[in-house]
Amino acid sequence: MEAKELMIGNLFKFENKVYTVCGINHEGSVIIDTDEDWLEKDVYIEPIQITEDWLIKNGFKKFYDEICEFSYYTKEVDGNYIDIKLDCSNIDENHVVCHVDNCDRESIGCADIQYVHQLQNLLNVLNIEMKVEL
Repeated sequence: MEAKELMIGNLFKFENKVYTVCGINHEGSVIIDTDEDWLEKDVYIEPIQITEDWLIKNGFKKFYDEICEFSYYTKEVDGNYIDIKLDCSNIDENHVVCHVDNCDRESIGCADIQYVHQLQNLLNVLNIEMKVEL
């Protein structure tokens, strides 16, 4: 994964430890703490996969749609509803479908995503702050 895919606040792994992006310097290196420790631009940083276990740990509730015959996970965050469907992506089995509705259940965002930082970026664009745990 490249640093250009990240935003401040995104989570990622490096050498089996989880870090939060505190910034990206002018050289494209990821700043990983407030003391301005950083990772070199070309160092491989690992994205964090969205899994059923991760969804449950982060407060998503599992539901089953009997009409469409699939399971999905949902969470309400500040009046917005985040729905995630596993195994429904048009891309491949590693991606999930993320659909976001506002408090009136009007669609405000939808994307096929694979990693936690992509969910964080989608929610950031929609101005939704969701606490993420690993």
